[in-house]
Amino acid sequence: MSQPERYPFYKIHDKENNTNGNYKVYTILIDSDDGRAYEKLSTDAERLNYMRQHAHDSWDVVQVDSAFYEDNVAGKEYVIKMNTPEYAGLEKLLQKDGSSWPPGTKEFDAMVQYYKEHATEVLDAPKGNTWVMQCCCCQ
Repeated sequence: MSQPERYPFYKIHDKENNTNGNYKVYTILIDSDDGRAYEKLSTDAERLNYMRQHAHDSWDVVQVDSAFYEDNVAGKEYVIKMNTPEYAGLEKLLQKDGSSWPPGTKEFDAMVQYYKEHATEVLDAPKGNTWVMQCCCCQ
């Protein structure tokens, strides 16, 4: 069970029904009838089932599954899915800490070119006069 002395609620992560690493988190206030009933349960399976039915709050945790470069001048978004050979190649172009190089550097330009040549998906993006770089490892 979660730390009742530190938090005013019990919390459990429902990873049984997860897809792509996504899962749901449930909470129940400790100082409530539901919290007192939850405290008496003895197995994780009982606790999870109880939380699914009686949670006072819940939220979805979504894991990043891709990196993308959005070129608003061209109106294109270049997507590279994680856990692919293309993503492994992209990682080699990033800095040691996983962040992208600053715009205007030759390393940044090489990364942009890599996105354009190795994207696992190309989508339409809003046109404008700016670009956006978003990556799970360089946020």
